[in-house]
Amino acid sequence: MTASKLFEDGCLLLSAQIQLFKRGEQLEVSEMVKFCHRLIESHTRNNFSLMAVRHAKDVSSYLEQHAMGMAVLGIHFAKALKLSDAYVEAICLGALLFDLEPFPFT
Repeated sequence: MTASKLFEDGCLLLSAQIQLFKRGEQLEVSEMVKFCHRLIESHTRNNFSLMAVRHAKDVSSYLEQHAMGMAVLGIHFAKALKLSDAYVEAICLGALLFDLEPFPFT
């Protein structure tokens, strides 16, 4: 899978989560964690491709693309600091969710 496709998949997942949030429904956190794993694995294989693709912006999906870019940067910095896998995952998920208002978790 290419970094562009992964980035696109992430934006689609985030868009779906934003719609759930707007309706007052719970987010699919388990799906987001699975996506974080994919993103981290991709970064491990070739961090340069994700770092480059995060600069492509489409104003119609700014929030999703911004969150994806922050997740990529978070992974990059966490790995540079040699943090544990659990911290890298938490930072990735946090970056994806950071710009949303408080929402219900189960």
